[in-house]
Amino acid sequence: MIATTRTIEVTPGSELDRFLEEANGTPLVFVKNGVRYRVEREDVADDIWANYDPERVRRALRESAGAFASIDTEALKADIRAQRGQDSHGRPA
Repeated sequence: MIATTRTIEVTPGSELDRFLEEANGTPLVFVKNGVRYRVEREDVADDIWANYDPERVRRALRESAGAFASIDTEALKADIRAQRGQDSHGRPA
């Protein structure tokens, strides 16, 4: 199951707003009944969807259609199988 992220708007001038301002970009840890909650700033640059343009994606897909038409698909699949069979650094056992 994929967890969804819940967005909570912080009221300017509130106590939570002051905590976030004081953090100055460093992570905050809140503790409630022994349970720790880590809060850290998320820059817009970290949001992979920030500049997503679906029409641009569609256009790129249309323009790339047929790019692999001349490729020997059986040879490509054989190459992929061979690569998957190699032991590489960081690959799970």
